[in-house]
Amino acid sequence: MRRITMAILGVLAATAAHAIDYKVLADRKVNFDAYKTFRFDKVTITRASGAKVKAANIDKLRDAVAERLLKEGLVEDTKKADLVVTVTAGSEAALSREETQGVPYFDGAWRILPKEHGAAQEAAPGVPEYSQASLRVDLKDRKTGAVVWRALGADLVRLPVSQQIIADALAKAFEQYPPPAAE
Repeated sequence: MRRITMAILGVLAATAAHAIDYKVLADRKVNFDAYKTFRFDKVTITRASGAKVKAANIDKLRDAVAERLLKEGLVEDTKKADLVVTVTAGSEAALSREETQGVPYFDGAWRILPKEHGAAQEAAPGVPEYSQASLRVDLKDRKTGAVVWRALGADLVRLPVSQQIIADALAKAFEQYPPPAAE
């Protein structure tokens, strides 16, 4: 019974943590039906270590965001787009397994890394396996330059971050696109 109670508490803690780490901000006075096209301004990925990010990783992130926007009914137009898209992603200092034991994380489903006794299952000491990652997607009105919709997310992720995790995060964010009109 105690294990079941602890599991339920763990799931509730993970759910609460997810809600805190995720936000969508939008100007609800804007008529989102008027936006039909988009173009990318900038897509960047930064690392706390300052390590260079491969162009292929930046392209994959751009493609994932473009795919999501296409699913929302927008069309990419590099010349006269209604929306200008900026994507910023990054990771903070990596954490070892020992530092993340008992911490909720998301890798397609919410989980809590169990406590381990001894170092039998530990990778090489000091080798990072998890990192605090962040993602921000800004949609700006091309004419005014104002951000009309922004998704912010931060989470503990297993390295390397899979395309599926990125796609899931974007799908969750775009559940709030377009936002409901202001009353």
